Amino acid sequence: MEQQNHRMLTVTDITERLAVSKSTAYVIMRELNEELAAKGLRVIPGRVSESHFNAVYFGDEEGGAR
Repeated sequence: MEQQNHRMLTVTDITERLAVSKSTAYVIMRELNEELAAKGLRVIPGRVSESHFNAVYFGDEEGGAR
């Protein structure tokens, strides 16, 4: 069975990936978590799903924009 690696990103991860300030990274994280919560998913304050982050900022897995 193939194991999936589900990673949660921190504010530091977001600042490095997007080259933004820490305060901007917190805003981004809050917005992404609000989107997930609105879909009925549970969120962890101070963390955001890497797969959701990548889909929003870099397009879906097929390479297209979301």
